Amino acid sequence: MKHFYSFTNLLYQYSILLSFTLFITFFSGVSVAQGSENMPLKTLHELFHHIESEGKYKIFYQNNQVDINTKITVDPHEADVTKLLTQALTGTNLSFKIVKNQIVIIKKNRTPAQQEGSMVKGRIIDNTGETLIGVSIVLKGTTMGTVTDLQGNYKLTVPNLNDTLIFSYIGYKTVTEPIRGRTEINITMKMSAFVLNEVVAVGYGVKKQTDIIGAVSVIKSKQVSSLPVANISEALQGKATGVSITQNTGAPGDGTSVRIRGTGTINDNSPLFIIDGVPTKNANAIPPSDIQSISILKDAATASIYGSRASGGVILITTKKGEEGKMTLNFNTYTGLQVAGNLTKMCNKDQYIELYNEAATNDGRSLITPEMADTLPNTNWWKEIFRPAIMTSTDLSVSGGSKNINYLVSGNYFYQDGIILNSGYKRYSFRASINSDLSRKIKIGKNINLSSSTTNKVGNSGDGYGGNGGSVVRYAFFRTPIYPVYDKNGNYIDYYSKYAQYFGDGYNPVGFAKKYDWKITNNRLLGNIYLNWKITDNLTFHTDYGLDYLENGSKRFDENWGYNLRINNPNTLTQQTVTSAQQTWKNTLVFNKTFKKNHHLNVMAGTEAIHSNLIGLSASAQNFPDQIPSLRYLSNGTTNQRANGWQSQWTLLSFFGRVSYNYKEKYYAQVVLREDGSSRFGSNYPWAFFPAAALGWRIDKEAFMSNVGFISYLKLRASAGILGNQEIGDYSFASLITSGAYYPFGTNSLSGYYLSKQGNENLRWESQTQIDIGLDLGLFDNKLFMYLDYYNKL
Repeated sequence: MKHFYSFTNLLYQYSILLSFTLFITFFSGVSVAQGSENMPLKTLHELFHHIESEGKYKIFYQNNQVDINTKITVDPHEADVTKLLTQALTGTNLSFKIVKNQIVIIKKNRTPAQQEGSMVKGRIIDNTGETLIGVSIVLKGTTMGTVTDLQGNYKLTVPNLNDTLIFSYIGYKTVTEPIRGRTEINITMKMSAFVLNEVVAVGYGVKKQTDIIGAVSVIKSKQVSSLPVANISEALQGKATGVSITQNTGAPGDGTSVRIRGTGTINDNSPLFIIDGVPTKNANAIPPSDIQSISILKDAATASIYGSRASGGVILITTKKGEEGKMTLNFNTYTGLQVAGNLTKMCNKDQYIELYNEAATNDGRSLITPEMADTLPNTNWWKEIFRPAIMTSTDLSVSGGSKNINYLVSGNYFYQDGIILNSGYKRYSFRASINSDLSRKIKIGKNINLSSSTTNKVGNSGDGYGGNGGSVVRYAFFRTPIYPVYDKNGNYIDYYSKYAQYFGDGYNPVGFAKKYDWKITNNRLLGNIYLNWKITDNLTFHTDYGLDYLENGSKRFDENWGYNLRINNPNTLTQQTVTSAQQTWKNTLVFNKTFKKNHHLNVMAGTEAIHSNLIGLSASAQNFPDQIPSLRYLSNGTTNQRANGWQSQWTLLSFFGRVSYNYKEKYYAQVVLREDGSSRFGSNYPWAFFPAAALGWRIDKEAFMSNVGFISYLKLRASAGILGNQEIGDYSFASLITSGAYYPFGTNSLSGYYLSKQGNENLRWESQTQIDIGLDLGLFDNKLFMYLDYYNKL
């Protein structure tokens, strides 16, 4: 069978496509660069836009102090930001300060002769104790002010110690503080509920929050980094509307189920995670302490750029990066205790004997006499199987950087005991991020995440139908309180056949838990390297290679024990190793330009190729003569030694684009297109098209809203689009022949093969149409902010 998606052909086609893209990029760059030489920077507004478009600095200023239409004269060939600002502000009453990646434009300080008064100093921190850099401090009613340094410290000369200071910082609530004769004022600033100018991640790029016309929830680092949870999914609980987080079993390391806006398919409903640009279906290898921000894309307008993998929604995760400044060392740790709560109340010995004797009297059985009762224990099986469980997490990170390079190296150790005996989870993780400006136009970087985890599992699936031997809690329910845990020799008591009518049946739940020998290990490498080439002020090319490598191992020994060796007979050892490697290569070309001050256009086009390979190996053996842990190896099993292996692959080739336009940041329009070709579908329908469109209207900017003071922000948005789902298995289109069948040949039974699945070359893509109408409403200077959405998933 011939398909377009053999990986060799895919790479060949993709190389041609990349060459073509670079060819177009080069000539577009030459053309635009030639045009830009004739367009010198004429005003402060143009200069600020030019600097911010480089992506390294953000510029802050007060509107009543800075006229951005001021005419300037600068060298159009100058690349140094400091020299550009110095040239532009020469002859004005303005100066600037560069603090890390922020530039603050302020009024020039008065001369020493004029600076009569008193010195006020202090330090600014947030509510977690971290210093805030670049906070603006202004004397109320004047233009006198300063900003905090790298340590969060400030100094300001004021004419009167009865004046008032105003502390402001993007993303935080403004603080107005009377001086009241003090010369040292330390301030703790709190985060704002909503920041209009904040830049957040969207599909294959970033946007200001005010420019987003889709349903996106944004979660910042401070909301999740200090939570006592094991993984990102648990950290999302209760943090975003329309996002449901459910723990699969509650056992340590067992993961969670994430649903965005409910269930929309009979197939996989899990969202797609994008970690620093690398797609994955499992984000639990990243500790919450490493997260900088999370964007949850919930509707078609925002998620359709990911096409065939977006029907369950998309979660974009951006990890922390180093920042310009001296080396910073951060250490955080916490330890907590978990206990089982709201347990079903069980009978004690006396209550059980009373109920038993009442039933025995009714059906003519022997009673438990007082003499017998005196010899019986009073076992509380809840206390025997449950325990206080310690959970601890420790983080250590080193970060810093210079003007052209920044770095961050971090490590995390997480440990969680299970509240059930013999269960637990531990994880070691390491992360390194390096980003470097090779020149004013070229930036490269890499992110590497390494993790290694071990899970000790015990049974948690009812009667064991799921293949894990049954639930410890289930057998605790069955066990009567007059059964002892151990005999006089310290061995687990399983069953008294002589007294079964009094004691009942069922396994000893303590022995059942302690004899579990089931370990699951996961070793993972997730990372990427990238190159960003700013061809001109308006044109940027980005290429990125990502790898998600996972090695999963499972080893389980079912020990033979109990009365007459009735449990796990014969004993069995099962081992399995599954290795998966998913490689992603994507390229984007972005054109961003403002025409005549009011027309803002952003055009993005890109390609993406993904190849996934999975290799599995499993083996088992039975009847181990000696069951001690040091001899639990497959070669020691004497019967039924079996081995099995498998491999599967899939590839995805995609072409996508997005056009975003707004007029005066008041009227918005966006169109998204994506074409996906997947190896998971038959040769008749390998490709699918996923379009989306959205409109937005900033009503609060209309003249008729100028007198409605309590409404500070009001946006109406609407979107519609098609999303896809390719999570149907790797070879659903193909007919499969499987071994394991037996047929008679004369008087003998011979093994053979059979048709285990009938393929379908006409297998089509699953698609989902989504419609969303939303209203973003901010009241009283956005102190109260609401998102209202109506959506329909068809």
